[in-house]
Amino acid sequence: MALSLEDKGSQVGVYLANDTPQDWQGEVRWSLETLQGSRIDAGQEPVHVAPLASSMLRKFDFAAQLKRRGAKNLVFVAELWQAGERLSCQVAAFALEKDMHLPDPGLSYKIREISTGLIIDISARALARFVSLSFSGADVIFSDNFFDLPAGRTQRVACQLPDGWTLEQARQNLIVRSLADARPGGSALSDRIQRVLVGINPVNLVSQIFVKFM
Repeated sequence: MALSLEDKGSQVGVYLANDTPQDWQGEVRWSLETLQGSRIDAGQEPVHVAPLASSMLRKFDFAAQLKRRGAKNLVFVAELWQAGERLSCQVAAFALEKDMHLPDPGLSYKIREISTGLIIDISARALARFVSLSFSGADVIFSDNFFDLPAGRTQRVACQLPDGWTLEQARQNLIVRSLADARPGGSALSDRIQRVLVGINPVNLVSQIFVKFM
């Protein structure tokens, strides 16, 4: 089950795609909030998507709120839930990242070992855009990477323990960063981030989902 957002100006469309052969039911919890997590508006919508189908759940227009509070100060957050478990979280911003005064997200994490590898729980005090994980000295594939983490939420990521490493080595060498750590525009790092952003533009993502099911 996939959740995606398409943002255009003050409008945000919430889209769902069910790539399974069974009906899917759950709910979408949404909020318009500040970068620090204060909610301006919020609600939830029941979700029912037919097998191998996609649909638009709802389109929002926050023109009045953006005019009053400033587009660069707000984000839209949508979370997909089923049976008390959060399956996905998507964030739409109303201004370019270079125009947003992204606060220090206060990222923290806990890492533990299980039989199949490592579990990393990452939390943020304020919005963290494009959180990235890596290990110094080892190449590892993470179950999720380069994701948004809104204020007050926790994201769970799984990966393998690098060969020959102990849990303590993993703790010491884990690197967790976000866009707030990037250098000013025009640097090699910021240019690289902008290239990646083009590839994950929500409009592109929505287009790919609808092409898949047509």
